[in-house]
This record gives sequence, C-alpha cells and structure tokens, in this order.
Amino acid sequence: RFEMDLDGRKLESTKGLVREELRRSLESLVRNRQVPVIMIDEASALLRLKRGSLPCLQFEILKSLAVELKIPIVLVGAYDLLGIVEGTGQLLRRSQIIHLQRYRSHPSIGGVDHSFKEALSALLDAIDLPKEPGLNDHFDFFHFKSLGCVGVLKDWLDRAIVMALSKPDGVHCISRVILEATALPNGQIRRLDAEATAGELKLLEIEDTQLAKELGLDYTPSLYLPAPEIEAAEAEPQAKKRSGRVGLRGPSRDPVGVTHV
Repeated sequence: RFEMDLDGRKLESTKGLVREELRRSLESLVRNRQVPVIMIDEASALLRLKRGSLPCLQFEILKSLAVELKIPIVLVGAYDLLGIVEGTGQLLRRSQIIHLQRYRSHPSIGGVDHSFKEALSALLDAIDLPKEPGLNDHFDFFHFKSLGCVGVLKDWLDRAIVMALSKPDGVHCISRVILEATALPNGQIRRLDAEATAGELKLLEIEDTQLAKELGLDYTPSLYLPAPEIEAAEAEPQAKKRSGRVGLRGPSRDPVGVTHV
C-alpha cells in the first residue's frame, strides 16, 4: 500500500500527499519570500456550502494556517462574509472585523461625503476618453445611483466605457446619455441597499448597560468609576434551641459517692 514520510508526517494516500504538498509549498513560499500578510479576495466563496451547513472546517484551516505561519490572514468580501461570526469562540477571539463603510449622504447638511467626491473625480480622470464637461458637478447623481459604494460606481463606469467605445459613429465620449443608460435599474439598486443595510445592522454594537444586564450584573463596570464594595452581612449568633418539654427535667448523671461532712 502507499505510504510516505513527508517532513515527519506519515501519509497513506495520494490525496493526502497532494494536500500536504500544497500546504508545504505555501509554508515554504511565506517563509522564503518573507510574506508579511496573506489577503484572500472574494473570501465569501468560503461560505458557499450546502444549505444548513456551517463553514467551520474552512475557518479552522485558516486559523491553523495563521498560527503555523505566524502572519495575519485578511479575508476581503461583502457583507455575506459576516458568516464568520457564526464560527467557534476560538475563531472569533482570534479575528477582528474591519468595516469599510459605504460613503454616506448627509441631507441635514445638504451634501455628500467629501471623500466620495474625491473618489469620483479620481475615477473619471482615470478614463482615457473624452468626457462631457461638468460631470463632477453631479456627484449627487453618481452617489444616488451607486449607493455610495465605490465598487458599484467603478462597474458602472466600466459599462459606460464599453458603450462609448462601441458607438458606430466613432464618437467615443462619456456622455450623460451613456451614463444614464448604463446605470443599474432602480429595482437592483433597492435590492443592493437592502442587503447593505442588513449587513450594517449585523455590525451594530450593543450598549454596555445591556451587556451587563444580560450577564446578570446589577451595575455596569467602568474604568472611570470605582468598583462597588460588596459588604458581607455579619451572621448573628443564633440562640440555642431548647429540646424537650417545658418543665421536664433533662436527663443527666447525678453525682455518686460524694461524702457530706
């Protein structure tokens, strides 16, 4: 039968050999190239299992790799990647969720996040095609049709470039007509907004007071307030209970052999 010793590991199947060889290759690559971090894009694919199954095995393998390689592993994905919070406690305490939020509009101050305007200008300037003047001035429309998500905005501009290059008249220009034609339908935008809102709700933190109540504490611990002193009540001595009936002489040994003078 097949049997092989690979770096001190005894293998008894070719399937195990392939798996261990791939693992050893990854460990050798990280060690020899001094890789500081491993990033896995579209990591939500790790969660695509049979309905009702949990990706415990995949995350346990990633945890084992992180411990073995002694470098962080970064998983990048959409809100469906939050399925990691359904993992084991050992996995959660070794993980940190970094939320890259979408750019928000601020109706109260009458504007869109300034960083979104800068991202829009950078993407429009990167398009090596003529553009109708004044597109940057309509940042609110771009924000409205992209929900403030740069990924949605980038895909939208990619579709606009393809349509502009495929025009039969030979006039390759990013126009307002092309941008309106290549924007996502409103129904799809509403669905994207619902998914994003649901993901954002999963990341909402509970208040300390609520957590303390759920943990059975009658106060909320704080680094700025002294811990309450719990005084133990002194136990009062209990009176000795009298046994037997009242007026009845209790049993005792009478003195014997006493000489009276």
